[in-house]
Amino acid sequence: MIEVKQGDYGFDLTFEIKNSDGSEFDLDGYTATLKVWKQDGTILFSGACDIDNASEGLCHYNIQSGDFDTLDNPQLSGITRYSDYVAEIELTKSGVILSTPSFIIRVWESE
Repeated sequence: MIEVKQGDYGFDLTFEIKNSDGSEFDLDGYTATLKVWKQDGTILFSGACDIDNASEGLCHYNIQSGDFDTLDNPQLSGITRYSDYVAEIELTKSGVILSTPSFIIRVWESE
């Protein structure tokens, strides 16, 4: 799970893409896109990731203004509200589209 604060932006989320056997996925020739969905299944946003080291499967997405400005169906933890979003990295290459396993991005209410 990745955790961010509501409304924060301008920082990177770094990803290490792996094969099912745990080895590094070679991103050479691929484009990578972070896709994030609301709890009702509608897309919250998608954005291009930068490939940092293709042979080691490393890429990152720079959080943009507006990406996580609002909470969707917030839940309560103690006195702080949060929303969980489902995300994945979509990898695209000529004639190939692959998606990583889904993961959660938890957005904490900004105080």
